[in-house]
Amino acid sequence: MKLSILLVTYNQQNYINQCLQSIFLQEIPFDSEIVVADDCSADATLSIIEKTLEDNGCKYRLLGNEENLGISKNYQRGFLACKGEYIAVIEGDDYWEDPLRLKKHITFLDDNPKCVLSFNRLKIYFENKDLIKTQKWIHPDDVEIITTNMMALVNRIGNLSACVFRKSALQKLKPDLYDLGIADWMLGMALGEHGFLARFKEPMSVYRIHDKGKWSSKSRKEQVAGLINITIPKYDKYLGFRYHAEFEEQKRNLELNLKHDATLKRKIVRNTPSFLRSALSFILPKFVKEKIIKFI
Repeated sequence: MKLSILLVTYNQQNYINQCLQSIFLQEIPFDSEIVVADDCSADATLSIIEKTLEDNGCKYRLLGNEENLGISKNYQRGFLACKGEYIAVIEGDDYWEDPLRLKKHITFLDDNPKCVLSFNRLKIYFENKDLIKTQKWIHPDDVEIITTNMMALVNRIGNLSACVFRKSALQKLKPDLYDLGIADWMLGMALGEHGFLARFKEPMSVYRIHDKGKWSSKSRKEQVAGLINITIPKYDKYLGFRYHAEFEEQKRNLELNLKHDATLKRKIVRNTPSFLRSALSFILPKFVKEKIIKFI
């Protein structure tokens, strides 16, 4: 089998229809399957998936489980269950836009056997603001070649729904990798030790940011603190400190960026006239004031 589409879900009933429709839009001229790794959703996510796939006559398999495994272990069993030469991931609250997306990725991977993972630039949908931003692209070519050293400096991926994996490369990863609580960043770094990664200029996937997201629901300060104090040291140790210099540079950059953000916010508050601050405090609803306080 050429391709497995790994649909990873957990309590995403409000988004799953858009996700499924984006799969159906894909032009797939080769043998494929859909593997559903639902992590024991408590809502209607799984029933919506099953009915929709049945109605569309899809070739699919549901991976049943009776307890929540957590995202890393859910991915681990999903990858193991996939039979395809390539595995394209899509999470239930994201969606694909380009109907030729899978063809483009697989053509590239077929032509470049040393590439273990290809991923495309993202559009990021901030649901609460109804705003879509596209990731910046500064590389001179349409495809950027990425190494683990580059990934240790900064995560180039950002979302697994942008990724297509070579299954033979995933099979080389040690099972204990999934004990780390990994996501796209660590997977990319670990795979980069077995070949190169390729990033496409075309923004063919949409990553949805919403309040229920495990990562996106955290404040910027919480995200950075978690990276510096927990995630980076853990990943650095697992990778045998082979990329220690790069990790340390990333930590310094994160600390500088956070200080810069804090300084800018203080300047904004300091330069706002006191009468305006008082008026806003009186007029604004409590939940808005709480968000402003969290921001500054």
